[in-house]
Amino acid sequence: MKPTRITALRNYQDEFGNKIVYHGNHITTEVDIQFHGGGNKLVVDPDAKLEKIVAEFRGQDAEIAIGACNARCAILVGSRSKISIGRGLSTTGTVYMTAFEGSSIHIGQDCMFAGNVQIRADDAHPIFDVESGMRCNIAMPVVIGDHVWLGEGSVILGQSEVGAGSVVGMRSLVKGKTPNNCVVAGVPARVVRKNIAWERPHLSRESLFNPDGTLKAVNKEYWNYSEE
Repeated sequence: MKPTRITALRNYQDEFGNKIVYHGNHITTEVDIQFHGGGNKLVVDPDAKLEKIVAEFRGQDAEIAIGACNARCAILVGSRSKISIGRGLSTTGTVYMTAFEGSSIHIGQDCMFAGNVQIRADDAHPIFDVESGMRCNIAMPVVIGDHVWLGEGSVILGQSEVGAGSVVGMRSLVKGKTPNNCVVAGVPARVVRKNIAWERPHLSRESLFNPDGTLKAVNKEYWNYSEE
C-alpha cells in the first residue's frame, strides 16, 4: 500500500478507513501527516493552535487525539497504539513522541514542555536476551499527569508515570513512577525536592510579581503536598 500524505490540517477520510477529524480554522504553518496502513485516526480539537503537526501512522488502527493546546508536535505511532494530548499544553519547541506495539502516551491538561523534549513509549529497536532469545524491551505506556513541566531536553521513557504538578529538570531521563508535586532531575532522574508548585508566568514579567518574588495573583489549583 502506497502511503498517503496530507499537507494541510483538514477533515479527511480515505478508502482504507484513515481519518482526520478537525473542524477548526487555525492556519498551521507546518503539516505533514502520513498514513501507511488503514483504520487510523487523527482528532484535533477545533480550538487547537498548532504551529507544527508532523504525524506518521506506520500501522493499523492507531489513534492520535490532540486537545485545545498551543504546541509543536512530531509523532510516530504503530498499530493499535494511542497518543492523547490534553488541553492547555504549551511547548517552546517541537516535542517528539513515539508509541508502537500497542503502547500509549497520555498527556494531561495544562502541561508546559520546553524544547527538545522526547516522550518514547518504545525503544525503536529490539533488544534480546541472548540466553532465552526473549525481548527485553517491550514497549510500555507513558502517563504524564496534569500541570507537569518538562525541562529542556528531558526524555520520558516507557513504563513512566509523572505525577501531577511535578517538574522534570533539564536533560533528565525519566523511567518509572514520579510522585506528584516534586522536582526530579538527573540521569536517571531522582526526586530532589518534594511539596513544590510551579506557575506559568515568566520571571521577566516583573509587573506580575511582588518585591519578594511571589506572584501577585496565584491560582492554587495544583498546590498539593507530595504523596509518599
